[in-house]
Amino acid sequence: MPGRTAVVPALLLLVVGTGCPEETYGIDGKMDRAIRQDMQESLEEHQRCKDGKLKTYSCLDPDDRTTCQWRCPS
Repeated sequence: MPGRTAVVPALLLLVVGTGCPEETYGIDGKMDRAIRQDMQESLEEHQRCKDGKLKTYSCLDPDDRTTCQWRCPS
């Protein structure tokens, strides 16, 4: 059955080709957005205080950058 062997790859190509890879894997696709959200949540997790509030970056002396650090709001 030589005709049958040509139909299987054509059907496979049709099924695989119907997806929209640019929506999923392209720039600003679903994967891009999911990874960006995971990275943002990971960064925020390291910047949280014990009470759950976000730390703020502040300086004790605005002219002296060595006094700047992440602090929990009081």
